[in-house]
Amino acid sequence: MNPKIKISNSIGFQSPVISVVIPLYNKGRYVKRTIDSVLSQEFQDFEVIVVDDGSTDDGPEIVKQFDDRRIRIVTQENAGVSAARNRGIQEAQADLIAFLDADDEWLPDFIETVVGLAERFPDAGAYATGYRMLKGGEHVYRNMTIRGGREKCGCYFDLLRKGIVISASSVAVRRSVFDRVAGFRVGYQLGEDLDMWFRIGLYYKFACSPKVCALYYYGLPDNACHAVTPSGDHPLRISLSEMKENACISPSIKSKAMKYCAHKLIADVELLVLRGFREVGKWRLRSYRQTFGINSSFIRVLLLLSIFPPALLRFVVMIRLSLVRCMLTLRSVNQRMHIDLLKKAHKLIRNKDNANNNR
Repeated sequence: MNPKIKISNSIGFQSPVISVVIPLYNKGRYVKRTIDSVLSQEFQDFEVIVVDDGSTDDGPEIVKQFDDRRIRIVTQENAGVSAARNRGIQEAQADLIAFLDADDEWLPDFIETVVGLAERFPDAGAYATGYRMLKGGEHVYRNMTIRGGREKCGCYFDLLRKGIVISASSVAVRRSVFDRVAGFRVGYQLGEDLDMWFRIGLYYKFACSPKVCALYYYGLPDNACHAVTPSGDHPLRISLSEMKENACISPSIKSKAMKYCAHKLIADVELLVLRGFREVGKWRLRSYRQTFGINSSFIRVLLLLSIFPPALLRFVVMIRLSLVRCMLTLRSVNQRMHIDLLKKAHKLIRNKDNANNNR
């Protein structure tokens, strides 16, 4: 592979093809595994920027033990994962910037895959692969990948309907994109990554590979999604309000974005209820009404919050979410069966054509 995205800086030093940004905060028990997965990549033209966000454990010292000139560590006072990623973006030298959380890892073909996507789809702003969710660090929960088994490039909100699910550890973004959409929204501990993909999707296409190239460790003791107590507004709703005032975004993209946010934000309320944050859920439901008005989703969640006691409410929401997961799994299985049938049909047609030609 001879990447076309390699650049040189003003003093003639050739920059790496891709910069890898790893935000680090008290992940000493995992960060060696994470960096090892980068150093084991089949594509080796990269730099690694570890942003120590005020860690109080031995994580920074573990990073310093790596004897590789491509790895450098920068330190800042604790300001949150968004600020750490933004610092990494500022420090990055490459035109393509990938993110990897300090408790996740990549399979050996991740960088090769996203660099290949960047070459084949130069008009896209972000490049994602599938990823595997490992619950508790061992059990394979599920593979998250776009349906159909082929690479796709298009509108982010259309790709969401085709099964794309992006993790902060399975995506690379062109540097120029951040000049337009700005960095990760600081001050939010949950949802800041979804908000970034949303803002990128308003202006740029996403290119996706169905290959599973990253491992996302879900349910670890110090995962942010479990350790953080949610409060205040969801960053998606703030970006949605900003989008409405922006005349540069096409009406069709705005319409798709509104539908996505309506679904995502109401699902967020249900998850808050499931985790026991009933009052925060109520507050966000009121903000949902201000944004989208009263619709069937609003009424459903309002009834859940009003009628059921907390313990029973969590049970009802859990049952509903389990049914949704089952439906998604069945739909995925049906699509795979349909694809297999099409392949068999095409093979029969080719065999028949070959037989006729031999006659």
